[in-house]
Amino acid sequence: MRKPRNTEPADIKETQRLLQILNTALQLRKVPRYRVAKALGHGPTYMSRLLNGSFDARLSQLLEIARYLGLQPAELFQLAYPESGGRPGRLALELANELEVTPLFVRHTEVPDRLSRRLAGAVHQLFAVIRDAVEDLEMKEGEE
Repeated sequence: MRKPRNTEPADIKETQRLLQILNTALQLRKVPRYRVAKALGHGPTYMSRLLNGSFDARLSQLLEIARYLGLQPAELFQLAYPESGGRPGRLALELANELEVTPLFVRHTEVPDRLSRRLAGAVHQLFAVIRDAVEDLEMKEGEE
């Protein structure tokens, strides 16, 4: 693969990982490369050049091919990174907290203190609501 300008070797490796998944999907679906290229509005050699690393692939191109094959973006990345293999960075944890999502890498690691405090507070509030509801029911039953 020819190294594009300003691209780190690790980035090239990650792009190759995604391209390998798409190439395998093409083989499993038995879809000719030229058919995908034509359907996406490209010339007949586009897919071969892309998959062989003749030019630097953009993320939008990879997602376009994945969708054509019936693969959603999340599925593509889950196949590429089935397990993160390491502890997520601080920014990733902060983003998960800020976006109020629980990605797989957070489910398999320690919960940050701030999130832990928020979770404990939410659980405490939930128990208070349940306790009040039970007391209301007991009072109504006692009145009958």
